Amino acid sequence: MTGPQTNTVELDAELAERARREAERRGITLKEFVDHALRRFLASEEQRATREAQRRRAAAEQARGMLADGSRRRATDELIAERRAEARAENREDDVL
Repeated sequence: MTGPQTNTVELDAELAERARREAERRGITLKEFVDHALRRFLASEEQRATREAQRRRAAAEQARGMLADGSRRRATDELIAERRAEARAENREDDVL
């Protein structure tokens, strides 16, 4: 890990004020608060990406198994229906296929 680096970031005034107040409430500096928030967000995104990759691998394995059984049409329909249900659950209708 490298040492500290100075960066300039423009924040929405309300967001910056909320962050400052929260840092003060926790008894830490704004820098410490921003570092913590960024680390937490990035870790969360990495976990989400890992879960998505696992889900896709499992779906591919399921599809391979279904296709090996000779049920090509049924497998495709089931995977499409599953993906649509996931997209609806995530409010991402436009990301169905």
